[in-house]
Amino acid sequence: MATIRQISQTMQALGATRILLKPLSNNDNSKQQIYFGGNFEVIQDFPLGEIRADGESSKGPIFKAPLKLFWITPEGETEEAIGSQIILYPKYPEIRLSGFLRGCSLAPSKIMKPPTAEERELYASRKRGMILGLTEDKIFAYTGSWDEEISGEIQEYAELNQDRQVLSVFYEYYSSLADSQDLLIGKLRDIYIKGPIRSRRLNKDGTVIFYEAPNGAGFTLECEFGIIPNGNASPDFLDWELKTRSKSSTTLMTPEPDIGLYRDSYANFMNNHANRRQPEKLYFTAKHQPGTRNPETGLTLSIEGYDLEKKKITHSEGGYFLKNDSGEIAAGWTFSKLLNHWKSKHTKTCYVSYTNLKLEGHTHYRFGPKVSLAKGASIEKFLNALATGLVVHDPGCKYALDTNTGNWKQKKRNQFRVSGTNSASLYDEYKDLDLSAL
Repeated sequence: MATIRQISQTMQALGATRILLKPLSNNDNSKQQIYFGGNFEVIQDFPLGEIRADGESSKGPIFKAPLKLFWITPEGETEEAIGSQIILYPKYPEIRLSGFLRGCSLAPSKIMKPPTAEERELYASRKRGMILGLTEDKIFAYTGSWDEEISGEIQEYAELNQDRQVLSVFYEYYSSLADSQDLLIGKLRDIYIKGPIRSRRLNKDGTVIFYEAPNGAGFTLECEFGIIPNGNASPDFLDWELKTRSKSSTTLMTPEPDIGLYRDSYANFMNNHANRRQPEKLYFTAKHQPGTRNPETGLTLSIEGYDLEKKKITHSEGGYFLKNDSGEIAAGWTFSKLLNHWKSKHTKTCYVSYTNLKLEGHTHYRFGPKVSLAKGASIEKFLNALATGLVVHDPGCKYALDTNTGNWKQKKRNQFRVSGTNSASLYDEYKDLDLSAL
């Protein structure tokens, strides 16, 4: 019979870097779906496809996202359940796994069928056990029946390891990144002790290039960690995202609008709403406060389909909208767009303070000694910070005539930024450290 250790090793051999356990309740079945908890961190920890709005139901707004789930045997045979998806109900909030049997002969269909009344009574004190192995782009799954040894092991593990409960309903059995915080702090302390470091970056082949642009702090820190800039969503160091922070605000993400005039015609948007104008250059750089019309752009910011008092999404097609005086959307970010960008953020972020100085005519950066460790970047707290103005849309968009070609060139940059003072409001845990005292 299979054991936790055996299945875990099989999943690790298939590429899993994290193993989660879940004792299944009777309601975790193919009809009622498998409950994945009430914590939206799941969308950041699990390798999901694109999140999309899927209308309304008696449970309120619905969002869905596909995921590649493979059932496995103890011997390592795998087969994908092609209909697998995550369903998000922001009203509760509640997250469920559905479609996890479809098209898969290895799926434990008998074990996952809804129990009869007799079975519910018979198995009142016993649970089936599920193991999930997470990789970068897929999930491996194995479930034991009520009578299998592995289910008893999982139930006992959950009872004895409450301190290892994660994502509200899972238990961490294995993680290749368990000691990442200590490694991160050790590396940052070494960088702090170095003192001023000349501004630099790594090119695509890993060669160091000296770099004098104003955004050099982030590149220089990445260079010290050996990170080649590539624009992907992977964590910067193990499972940590690194962000440099001076006295000004920090950019959280830069999503482009997915609805409105901006998306349909950037030229018309800039001609109608640019707040800085020159004959051959238009700039859209104005910040907007919720509910207040900006006289320079003629736009009013509203967040629709969100209950500020309950701090919940109430309408799947809502979002963050800049509207003109006629109520038409000039630029907007639907909740689907914001969810998709937020899911690529990592649940662990390290903010590194820095100062810059000129030495022998070149820009240098001194990192530390202040750093902040943030965990649990919940989408609910992000949306609440947007609605209350703690997170600000700080655009840097430009539309300029190229006198050499006669063509107008676009420069699009839509930053969502937060000040150092307000950063803690986005996370479940936030701790300041002083590298000089370690």
